[in-house]
This record gives sequence, C-alpha cells and structure tokens, in this order.
Amino acid sequence: MSYTPLIWPLITSAAILFGIAISMRRYRRLPAAYAFRLFCLLGGLWSVTYTFNLVTVELHPKLIISQIQSAVSSFLAPAVFVFIIEYTGHSNWLNRSHLTWLLLIPSITALAALTSTHHSLFRYNFTVEIANGLPILESDRGPFYWLQQSYSIAVVVAASLIVILAFHKRPQYFRNMLIFLAGLIIPALVHLLYLGKILPLRGLQLTPFTMVFTSLIYLYALRGTLLFEVAPLHAKLC
Repeated sequence: MSYTPLIWPLITSAAILFGIAISMRRYRRLPAAYAFRLFCLLGGLWSVTYTFNLVTVELHPKLIISQIQSAVSSFLAPAVFVFIIEYTGHSNWLNRSHLTWLLLIPSITALAALTSTHHSLFRYNFTVEIANGLPILESDRGPFYWLQQSYSIAVVVAASLIVILAFHKRPQYFRNMLIFLAGLIIPALVHLLYLGKILPLRGLQLTPFTMVFTSLIYLYALRGTLLFEVAPLHAKLC
C-alpha cells in the first residue's frame, strides 16, 4: 500500500455519513428516513472503498476493491431518488412495480461490475499506472459501464427536477430543498467532468471527494435545519 494525504477527505466524509446513518435511527418511523439512511451508508461505503483503492498498488486487490466500489455506486442515485420522492410527499409513486424498474438497471450493472474480470461488458483490460504520484486503475469501458453512468445521471436529473418543482409548491421548506439540490448537483457536475476527462488530475476520480461537501451540508441540514423534525412527510403533504 502507498500512503497519500488524499485519503483524509474521504475518511472524513465516510465518518460523517456513517454517523448520520446511525443518528437516523431516531427517525426510523418516518417514510423518507430509511432511504436517506441508506444513501448515507452507501455514500460512506463508497468513500471507504475509494480510500482503499487509492492506497492499493497491486493490480489484483485494487481490481477487487474497484469492483465493489462500482457496485456500490450503482445504487447511490436510486437511493437519492427514493429519498427525494418520499421527502416531497410522493410516496404513492413508489409501488413495488416502480421500485423494481428503478432498481433493474442498477442491479444489472452492479452484477456486471462484480464479474468484470470475466467479460468486457463493464470494464476490461485493467492496468495500474502511476499518475500524479498515485496508483490509478486504468481500463477500457464497455457498454454496461456507460449504461450505469447514463442511468445514474438521468435519475439524478429527475430527482433535481422534483426538488426544483417543490420550491414553489412548498416555500416553507425552501432551505431544505436548496440543500438537497446542492447535494445532488455538485457531485453530478464533478462526475460529468471526470467522464469527459477534463479534470486536471488524470485518472483521479474526484466525485468521491465531493461526498465531503455532501456529507457536511446534509449534517447541517440534519442538525441546523432540523431536517426530519419539520420534514414535509407523507400525511403533511396529502
């Protein structure tokens, strides 16, 4: 393994997100709380796996970590979407059929990621290259990789639109909606820059680092704005 100070933002975001997930137990009876807690757990796990990815030099363990990281990331956008749907009072949309369709592509791409050493559908031709002093896992990208990225972006855009529409319908929750929107858009924009290869550090995926920002503003929302104490949940919106 190779030490880099870049692990500390990732460790910080993971600690905050896991802490939020634990504190969400007090709100477990509220509809949106479960999805929010799941997002925090997935986000924390994503940060942890990328931490190990950054410090691992050998190809085989780095590949295994990367596969887990990709599988986890497949479910981040759906978790956010379900949370936004429930928080904005549209829980009736989330029937079993809709949830099955929502999770179908993430499940397929997660499976493709975990088995990527046996096919070229997700990522293939793996090598470890040193870039900017960091061991970076490079690979070619298959159709299921781009399916995962396109689907996640589409789901985040849909969630963002729902938040924007909630601004004028429920102005009393404007600040909370603005926090959600910032937490959605900033990681999405950074990820688009990464996919377009227009970030300054070649091969370094900066999206997990934005989880520091996301975790801090969601911590503020939970503690500073009493996110689930005044949440427009379910019956309040009917």
